[in-house]
Amino acid sequence: MESRQHYCLQTPPSMERMPLEYTVCVGHNIKAVHQESINRLATGRRELPNMDVLRLPFWKLLANVDSGAKLERELRTFSNRLKRLHLEGVIGLDEHSTALLANMDHSYLNGKKRTSKRQTRDLPFVKLLNISITVSPYLSVDSPQFQTSIQAGVEDFWLSLPSGPQGRLVPMLTQWKGKYCVKLNITNPKATNWFLDKVDSLHSHLGMEYVILEGGEGNLFEEQTLRPPLASVGDEYIRLLADLAEKIGDNTIVTSGTRSSHKALFIRMSALQSDWSYSGLKGIIPSLLHHSLLGYHFFIPDAVGGSFSAELVADDELFVRWLGIAAFLPVISFQTPPWVFEKEWVLNLTRFYIAKHHDFVVPLILKYAEEWQEAGNPIYRPLWWLSPNDPITFTIDDEFLIGDEVLVAPVTEKGALHRDIYLPESAFQWQDTNNAQVFDGGTFLESYPVGLGDVPVFVRRRS
Repeated sequence: MESRQHYCLQTPPSMERMPLEYTVCVGHNIKAVHQESINRLATGRRELPNMDVLRLPFWKLLANVDSGAKLERELRTFSNRLKRLHLEGVIGLDEHSTALLANMDHSYLNGKKRTSKRQTRDLPFVKLLNISITVSPYLSVDSPQFQTSIQAGVEDFWLSLPSGPQGRLVPMLTQWKGKYCVKLNITNPKATNWFLDKVDSLHSHLGMEYVILEGGEGNLFEEQTLRPPLASVGDEYIRLLADLAEKIGDNTIVTSGTRSSHKALFIRMSALQSDWSYSGLKGIIPSLLHHSLLGYHFFIPDAVGGSFSAELVADDELFVRWLGIAAFLPVISFQTPPWVFEKEWVLNLTRFYIAKHHDFVVPLILKYAEEWQEAGNPIYRPLWWLSPNDPITFTIDDEFLIGDEVLVAPVTEKGALHRDIYLPESAFQWQDTNNAQVFDGGTFLESYPVGLGDVPVFVRRRS
């Protein structure tokens, strides 16, 4: 954006071969433009994912182990602690942990019949837990499955390039989480069927509740080297991966999306840093409004306190303020467990906000999910949704609405025990749910007191 109300759109040098096209939309106000754009861009009937995802918190298991047996012990200890502290939820396994459990009986990945008692071992304890597993379209070149595919002559299961004008296909080498890998050729039906069979086998083996499908994000190297039909692999691969996720079922969580907001999928938001910047806590609300305005309402936010680093959060104030925001989002997820602070009030506050989310927030999301299905209106809304002609609302990025009736104004500044709050729409009044005070809409509340464990939440009332 430049001064004098001018702005510039430019094609980067690496994409000069692609024409730059854009549409300028003009309307009565910002809300009208958004609604018209959403209606024009609608690509299909809006489907709801498995809404049971909303009802329990997600707990990421950080297990630095090298065997399935050790992982089982970690799982047992972790789940018992959650149960003892009344913090039950879904235990999330990363891709490494998923592979460790899967490899305790890896015959199903190779399509071999199970014969020995050891091979038919069923992991009964894991099946008793609510777990999510993580898979991706990447496969390590060191894995037996990749070696088997090369021996079987199915190189076209992976994104490949011809070795010459008439040469055979050679799988393209890429990196994923520090390992050299190949990537699933998602345009090959046999390859996608193999992948779906692998997920089905994991389900029968582990009994997981949810599947997280990572790895759809674009890769500049791939975009520059691949040919049609994946020439613009960044967006096209993401789109096709969403189709694949949809086939897995409505319990699938993806990490990227493009024109797929109508599908019955949850999307996991990007990891944030464990700090107070716009790369950390301050970035949560802009990110949730961005997702929601694009139609992605059913998202799993980053873990309380941030998960960009694998290290646990040490700042209890940051953890508590982050928790206060996460409680009003579709799902609360954790990487840092609250007991690491060794403070009873942090544990009590965690239980309080988990209950608040279940009893107050989930019913609101279910209510406005119906409105989204019918009209396409976002569930989470910026303040300009209620006051589209009020310029003050255009730049407020630390408050948000749930539907038209609830306004959330959390603290995002370190050390702050007060904050300014703007209440939009002068034709209505707003009541603070914490103290029952009522205020007129269209006014600022300056230096509004907010205790460390509190979040200002207002419900709208007619004047």
